[in-house]
Amino acid sequence: MQSVAKGLSTELDAISQARQQVLYDTVTELIKPLGPGYKNYPVRKAAATQTKGLLIQLKQAKPTQVTDALIKAHNALRDAVNNPKQSFSNFATAAGRFAGLAKALEDALATPVKATSSNHRS
Repeated sequence: MQSVAKGLSTELDAISQARQQVLYDTVTELIKPLGPGYKNYPVRKAAATQTKGLLIQLKQAKPTQVTDALIKAHNALRDAVNNPKQSFSNFATAAGRFAGLAKALEDALATPVKATSSNHRS
């Protein structure tokens, strides 16, 4: 399980890093032309702010936390199978933590592969 989790962590981290770069580049592209006379300043600033929020969310969703939680849930399941009376609550807690972290990572990775900054140009 640990080798599977390590490989999964490596791949998820690469996806996360690639998406973070796309979001960073998009924010940079959105704010680059902004200035006092820019026609659609509020719209473009709002798009940049929203994209930056996605970037922050993605940075906070760390793949290693998810895969560590997967290993802990797996180990807790093994313990619960061997001793259900004493270990089931640990398994339920570990499985819940894994599910929450996995959902947060899934949501963060659901950001667009390429933000549509061209829709905000004027």
